[in-house]
Amino acid sequence: MKATTLKRSFGVDISLAIKGIAIAMMLFHHLFRNGLGAHEQYNIVYFPFPETNMRNIATVFKICVALFTFISGYGLYLNYKKTDLSDSQWVLRRIAKLLSSYWFVVILCWGILSILNGYPQKQYFGDGLYQGITNMVVEFFGCANLFRTPTINDVWWYMSAAVIYIVVLPFIVAQEDKLLLLLFVITILPRILGVGYQGGTSAYSFLFMFLLGMFCAKYDLVNKWLNYKQERIFLKFLLELVLIVIGYKFYRKIPLKLFWEYHFGLYPLLIILFAVEFICFLPVIGKAFSFLGKHSANIFYIHSFFIMFSGFIYELRYFGLSYIVLMGISLGGSVFIEALKKASGYYKKMIRRGLR
Repeated sequence: MKATTLKRSFGVDISLAIKGIAIAMMLFHHLFRNGLGAHEQYNIVYFPFPETNMRNIATVFKICVALFTFISGYGLYLNYKKTDLSDSQWVLRRIAKLLSSYWFVVILCWGILSILNGYPQKQYFGDGLYQGITNMVVEFFGCANLFRTPTINDVWWYMSAAVIYIVVLPFIVAQEDKLLLLLFVITILPRILGVGYQGGTSAYSFLFMFLLGMFCAKYDLVNKWLNYKQERIFLKFLLELVLIVIGYKFYRKIPLKLFWEYHFGLYPLLIILFAVEFICFLPVIGKAFSFLGKHSANIFYIHSFFIMFSGFIYELRYFGLSYIVLMGISLGGSVFIEALKKASGYYKKMIRRGLR
């Protein structure tokens, strides 16, 4: 099996492709996962696939968050190791870089939604003017989930997690020779304390995967696996594919609250290793996912608004058509946002501040 003629290394383009795969999973997850009222409200057609299977796959695609978290841990670790900045300077710069693209979209969404339906005012100002302004400030800095304040988009909970990961990374790197021990500690700690699973929007639930990303970056494990037994690439393909299928069965069988490190750590890592070797280097598909990855942040920010306020997505009836349309308008929205940034001079300001 020949995957590509490009240099086989886990670099920027490949990490972008993983982000592209993750955002593709996220849209499918948010559209069709189990527990959504849309399945009862709309007559969604899944033909030629069984509806139960498609809904189960969509539910498993919650691993999209773990894919993003792994890339964050991997990339932040490498960036931190080569910086000349102090810890506090590095943290502030990374948070500013993270939030710089988010700020533009937040302000844009505030303006558009205020004109269309007054949704921001309804969400933020239910408890008065002062609390409303406070809620907006907290949202602006991506910490609504951290402080449990109102938000105009529940999907933005991950911004709080991303900020937390940046803040704690220097402390983790200070103990990087004990990463395996840290992985063990964060696994047993909630069980010893009796607090258990913290939920699907908790930074702690994905901390295991963040540390795995750092661990793989420290020891270059993805590249080592990528170039391992290349002379038996077909056997590797079959082995990983079988493990993914078996792993999917375990994902469905193992209770999430019992072993979330498997759901949001070990199984997603298997998906990443397979995707890096057999998807991301494919000439057309790999480049398509890489392109999608470049727009993944904007798509993440805006796609759920089209689901929240546009019933026509489900009214298209056919699940494949609904998915394609949501992806299309989300990607189109991202292209529009990037054009606005360029036209407004936002790009130049970010470049001058070293945030792009």
